Amino acid sequence: MHAASYSIVYTTALHHLLTTVQAFLVLLDAGNTRRGWVQGKRKIHERAKGATGYDINDTRTSQIITIASISGFNRQVTVGFAYSASKAGAVLLGKTMAHFLAPWGIRSNVICPGRFPVRISSYSSLTGRLWCEDGKMC
Repeated sequence: MHAASYSIVYTTALHHLLTTVQAFLVLLDAGNTRRGWVQGKRKIHERAKGATGYDINDTRTSQIITIASISGFNRQVTVGFAYSASKAGAVLLGKTMAHFLAPWGIRSNVICPGRFPVRISSYSSLTGRLWCEDGKMC
């Protein structure tokens, strides 16, 4: 794979993830405020004094959900070096955001689906087999 191809994969997986989150931070904080939480950074997650118009039993807070891949955890390359490294980076970025954004009451979670037959994962370097069109191993 050429260096330019690696750059495209990393830009898609990491740069776009980070800039999208940055673009929505104000709205995520506003969503928490609308539910009665104290606005901005805080040490204790508590409702704002005098806040009205929210359900006292609604304890939800704003959340970021990152879709990565099980490839970010694999030791063996199944799809490609750049793909695996970009997904590992997305997982780490999601974990870092969880820690960094917690004082604002913004949660960050990462979902890592396993393998399923799609074009990018049609060949398994582990078995040397291809996925058939019916979704079964050939």
